[in-house]
Amino acid sequence: MKQIRLLCPLLLFITIVVSSSLMPLFAQTEESYRSVHNAFYVHAPGMFYDYVWAVSVISLAADNHISLYELTKEGGELVKEVDLDAQEVFRYNGSEERARNFKIVSTGSVSVSFHGGQINAPWDWGLGWGSGSTFYTAKSGSFVGKEFIFAPLPNTRVLLGDLIVDQSTPIVFALDDCEVTLEGPYGPVDEWFMFADSSKELNPLTAGVVHRLVSSGDVLLATFNNNSFTVVPSLSGELTGAIFITRPELQNQTDDPLRLFGGLVVYTYEDCEVSVRTLEGRDLLKSLSLNTGDYEFISDLPLVDVYVEATGTIALWSASARGSPIPANLGDDLTFLAGTGTLRFFAPSYAMAFAPEDLEFTLDGSTVGLEKDRYTEIKGGYHVIETDKPLIIEVVALSQLTGQGSGPNSFGTTVLTVGSAVAEAPAKAEAGMDLTPIVAGVAVAAIAIVVVLLRMRAKKA
Repeated sequence: MKQIRLLCPLLLFITIVVSSSLMPLFAQTEESYRSVHNAFYVHAPGMFYDYVWAVSVISLAADNHISLYELTKEGGELVKEVDLDAQEVFRYNGSEERARNFKIVSTGSVSVSFHGGQINAPWDWGLGWGSGSTFYTAKSGSFVGKEFIFAPLPNTRVLLGDLIVDQSTPIVFALDDCEVTLEGPYGPVDEWFMFADSSKELNPLTAGVVHRLVSSGDVLLATFNNNSFTVVPSLSGELTGAIFITRPELQNQTDDPLRLFGGLVVYTYEDCEVSVRTLEGRDLLKSLSLNTGDYEFISDLPLVDVYVEATGTIALWSASARGSPIPANLGDDLTFLAGTGTLRFFAPSYAMAFAPEDLEFTLDGSTVGLEKDRYTEIKGGYHVIETDKPLIIEVVALSQLTGQGSGPNSFGTTVLTVGSAVAEAPAKAEAGMDLTPIVAGVAVAAIAIVVVLLRMRAKKA
């Protein structure tokens, strides 16, 4: 009986070790995206020789250590590390024809953008400042907030002497009555008052230069361009909701077969009525009756700021399409989705899914498993993802002018992540999270101890 009493704690220990190896490494919680954090993932599509791209990291904290790792099938390799003070920027440029995947890790909070374009004169994008559409990061971690530290993406160019300067004309959407102040690198630039549900297009800012926008009430901040697309946050700050304020993309009124159709893409999460009205005056522009799972490109909208309201939950993208107004023809650009639950999207070319932790998700009904810091490519088309753990999706549209595989012609977007993404170096494959050898070793050792104890008992008998 004494030997049996000795065996009981041992067997309990074995049970705990084996069962804990089967448990999730993180608790499951409902989680939304974050645009400010200390761990991000980025997919860089393969580019032609005359294209460049850049990962830009803005430090939102003092004494911030930034590390950039390249993710491969073998694991993660450190590419670059720097120290930044608050509002300083680290940019990593690339121009490889092969696609690459990265993880950005920092000791303090940062925001990240990914952008690029052609470098053929006179369209020299310099450090890879491609033009795209995006909503910018609030320091709160949401797209909705009262303070923004941002480096605007270009959507216009001017000739100053012999220099071509990339500029940006961001738009502020006010959700509340508020006083707004804009600061540049050398101090205050402008200040003004806004009424709720109004917008203001800023005077041209130098692209890539860090600015600070502060408001007494909640606002959204965005830059729009043609031949591009971006997710639009709802007024609640989430990527889905019932009320949105945005601006449709530019559209050409020509007979060109590759003309641009500007508009909005709606994804429905339940049966609902959707109305598109002018932000000023609330004049009705379009109305639709949609079923759960529908996605619709709303074109032929004037280039005015719009107020979109639905009777159910929807997701909304501001977009333009080349050739015909369908999601498959969305302008060459990138955008991000992140969070748990149901994610609905159309990938014009393909999408890349990143796992901030070990997880399983269903893609169009099929189960996909990913280990922490791993990624998988999702083919082009409409997709529905169901996930209990946070997942990050980068949606890619390659250039329709130079052909699939050429990389986006010019793009720019805010990179999204999730709060559970851990700010640590990705492990190599041989040093991964596989606990099977540990469990097997414990089991073998336990069996050996049991055998010894039984032999001792047999000798005494």
